[in-house]
Amino acid sequence: MKTIKYQLKIKGLQSREGTINVHALIELLQQITSCAEHGLRFAIEGMSAKQGPTPSWLEKSTDLIFTGLETGSTVLDFEAPLLGDILSENIAQQDLFIKQPEPDDTAFSYISRVIQDTTAEKLESDYYDAGVLTSLLMIKPFFQNRASEVELYSPDRKNEKFSLNLSMMEKIERLKVSLPEPRVSIISGYLNQIQHSRKQFQLVIDEKQTIPGRIDEE
Repeated sequence: MKTIKYQLKIKGLQSREGTINVHALIELLQQITSCAEHGLRFAIEGMSAKQGPTPSWLEKSTDLIFTGLETGSTVLDFEAPLLGDILSENIAQQDLFIKQPEPDDTAFSYISRVIQDTTAEKLESDYYDAGVLTSLLMIKPFFQNRASEVELYSPDRKNEKFSLNLSMMEKIERLKVSLPEPRVSIISGYLNQIQHSRKQFQLVIDEKQTIPGRIDEE
């Protein structure tokens, strides 16, 4: 399975350069992985959190490979599998995509897009919902107690990068507050298209307006 190399640089740790406390490492990796899971689930299923066991395709997509530790602050080396190698085998045949990821995307591709849009306070974004923002905000205690900043970089993917710190957490908090609360509405129209295999439908409101929807199979 092909992978893409990434580096996660951690600044401001209390441990000496090139090292990291085990509890700090576990805390960071758990939160980063959780963010990636929520972002991918939102991209593929249309919602970032669902009840029940974690799908096998999601576990495989976020099964990052730790390959080393470097000095220069503290730099963690990772490899992330391509989503095309996983999704084609696990869920592509089920045709559940709302917006299909590119075959050469990785879990880090999605988390970098999420963080780029949220720290830019981009309200109209295709990469997050309230659940994704909540998972990002769970990293805040790490910056309060463990380190000052975390940066992602890929030598092969110059556009897949992000930087996170406390000030950026404040931007994400403002963005989450500005999101409208979910609400139930009654919309009058007629079903123009139902794609049972894709769990999708299209509701026609008038001659010029249609609303796409997804059927909740549960």
